[in-house]
Amino acid sequence: MQDAAKRLGIQLQTVVIGSVEEMESAFAALSSERAEALVIQPLLIGGLEQGQRIADFAVTHRLPTISSRAGLRSRGFAVYGPDSLALLRSTAVFVTRFLKGAKPGDLPVEQA
Repeated sequence: MQDAAKRLGIQLQTVVIGSVEEMESAFAALSSERAEALVIQPLLIGGLEQGQRIADFAVTHRLPTISSRAGLRSRGFAVYGPDSLALLRSTAVFVTRFLKGAKPGDLPVEQA
């Protein structure tokens, strides 16, 4: 991401959050630097329940936000990457076929 930002002439500010307690200072840093957008990579701090805090911050500061976590879609974020639930469903279909005797070579190849 740093390389792409440099090529585009965009200043990329990285804020690392190691705990839920560090979120407020991260929000303050983003505010003081007048961030124009927010990219969440990946959201592990406190799981998805922290997604609402981040969504509230983004809305308050009018920050377009994107994340790689499909579970954050419901928080109003743009999301990229494969749909984890669809992958799990597809896996279950393949497992069922294997258990019913299908040969791996006879099954179609699917892309996430």
